[in-house]
Amino acid sequence: MKKTPLIIAIFLFFIGISQMLCSQNMPTQQDSLRAVSILMKAHIKDTNEPVSLNPNGLQLNLCEKEAIKVIEIVLFSAYGKSQIRKQNPFNIIKVGKYWVVYGSIKPNRYGGVFEIVLNSENSCVEYLSHGK
Repeated sequence: MKKTPLIIAIFLFFIGISQMLCSQNMPTQQDSLRAVSILMKAHIKDTNEPVSLNPNGLQLNLCEKEAIKVIEIVLFSAYGKSQIRKQNPFNIIKVGKYWVVYGSIKPNRYGGVFEIVLNSENSCVEYLSHGK
């Protein structure tokens, strides 16, 4: 009979752990859905289309850090460094050959965030937007 409280405690422990793990996966699923939504807004349907080279014939394969550097240059130029820095941390998802990046908005703040789609093979900005 004394084992019953221990079994219940272990059971509740595993339920708590599983809830924490599930809640950590939710933002990833939401990020993926948002990335697909942004690609649809940009009218990008096939994320695995043939390689498109940049004008000098180089085929790039930008990693996440390189993509962020290119994206920051574009965003700072278009919207200003201070405006973009307020939207940290950036949400970045790779879908096929595209990096989809959008900003975060702090709680109790108003306004929109940037959305940008970067082709990782040729570093072209395929889509750029900022909400209001």
